[in-house]
Amino acid sequence: MLWSKKSCIAIAMLSGLATPAWAQNNTATVNTSGTTTIAAPITLTQNSTLRFGSLVRPTSSSNVVTVDTTNCSTALTGGGNAALISSTSGCATYTVGGESGQAFNVVTDSTFAMTRSGGSETITVTLAKSEATGTIGQASADFKVGGSFTVDTTTVAGAYTGTFAVTATYQ
Repeated sequence: MLWSKKSCIAIAMLSGLATPAWAQNNTATVNTSGTTTIAAPITLTQNSTLRFGSLVRPTSSSNVVTVDTTNCSTALTGGGNAALISSTSGCATYTVGGESGQAFNVVTDSTFAMTRSGGSETITVTLAKSEATGTIGQASADFKVGGSFTVDTTTVAGAYTGTFAVTATYQ
């Protein structure tokens, strides 16, 4: 049998049309969702400052003046004879607000300097915090910062002030 040129062209065209249907639909699609949770910003409010009160420096040896974070009272320890003359002492207190149930970290400076008003003398205060971490309750969570310093016979009399940083961050 002789194949004519027209027959060969017709067969070639028909064979191109006969591709299997599955080759044209070889894809799959799935719809995927994305999610996020937007938390309320963390807030930090100072409710009170760190107050050591007033005291008379010792005439012998030295004392450590401490405001503890348990009951926020001032205590004197050591071999000196310093005396507290004011009860206006207490912890610095703070409130952390933000997303209920969210955990947070508290960071403070480890020390800070208080400088005598009208002078250049300083007292170095070592800080202590009541909490290093916490969880925000229905609306907020509280923590305290206390500290201690040494006073001795050479500490110059006067009013001393200074500042320190306190930071709360979500975990």
